[in-house]
Amino acid sequence: MQAGSVTDQPYSQFSPNAVVVVIGVNNTVTFTNQDPTSVHTVASFVVPPGATSFTSGPLTRGTSYTFTFTVRGTYYYWSQEAPWMRGIVVVK
Repeated sequence: MQAGSVTDQPYSQFSPNAVVVVIGVNNTVTFTNQDPTSVHTVASFVVPPGATSFTSGPLTRGTSYTFTFTVRGTYYYWSQEAPWMRGIVVVK
């Protein structure tokens, strides 16, 4: 899987659950729900100072949400429907 791409896999996990992107190179990340049975969201819950938080809204299987990161730092995100599903985007 390329950096900058995250899928929501069956069995409640993000894959990969951590990605590293570089501003000006690959700082746009697309999140895609591949869970065959559940709707999920992707929402930040910790962002670096000065950064914009993000929330996808409901994603059914096969739908995607894209976000462009413009501030360096570590972003923590989760699925609001399944709070144990968490991931990290590190922006350099």
